[in-house]
Amino acid sequence: MAARLMATVAVMSFAAGCATTRFPLPDESSRINDPAVLFQRIAARRDRILNVSTTGRISSKSSQGLLSGRLTTAVTRAGLVRLDAWTPTWDLVGSFVGDPEGFVYFQRGDGRCCIGESTPPVIGSLLPIGLDYDSMARLLAGSPPAVDALSWRIEWDITAGAWLLSGRGADGGVRKVWADGDGVTRRVVVSGPGNSLDIRFEDFVPVGDESMASRISISSKKQTTTVYFKDIDVNGGVTPDDFVQQCPEGAGIVYIGLPE
Repeated sequence: MAARLMATVAVMSFAAGCATTRFPLPDESSRINDPAVLFQRIAARRDRILNVSTTGRISSKSSQGLLSGRLTTAVTRAGLVRLDAWTPTWDLVGSFVGDPEGFVYFQRGDGRCCIGESTPPVIGSLLPIGLDYDSMARLLAGSPPAVDALSWRIEWDITAGAWLLSGRGADGGVRKVWADGDGVTRRVVVSGPGNSLDIRFEDFVPVGDESMASRISISSKKQTTTVYFKDIDVNGGVTPDDFVQQCPEGAGIVYIGLPE
């Protein structure tokens, strides 16, 4: 009898420990029934964030191996991006500065300085983030990439505790965006023929009037990248001078996708 009782208690404890947390539907005054309303709030949040700078680290795993190290970033609403990679003792390893049209990039000791177009193939070959330029710039500013669908529907996801926007693209693939009612995006999933992307915004911290993810993970069929932000500054001291890039003295200029 005692043995059966203990077994029953153990099963109940296990079931309770594995139970999925369920979040109740927000009260009627906070409900969103139109997908356009939530997309407008996501866009309004992006418009409020004029610039973001961070200090943190990056970890990326792909068929080429594992890459990790310290990373500082700066990004503006207009799409200016600066990425600097560092050793644990803060020696510069590599630097990327770009805008939606082009970029300048070099690695310490490589002897070359790359100047090129910000096209998806070029950016994908240079940077371990696994995104096109526009999507990368949006993520570094705490916003989701642009996601298109033929039509959208909205529902409350009781397991995520967020609003779920879902639809299908012209390629028939699934498009999903999870976001809070104030426009803070939690997750984006894009899938289609030969393509998949899962972006998660996690471990949010308050930064001024905004809530910012201190961890962003990007998973695709080719690689998995996670960026950890230790220090985050929103609408702070980023200036145009932060996006001035000069090739190291003596480095050979390599043009990628541009006439020499």
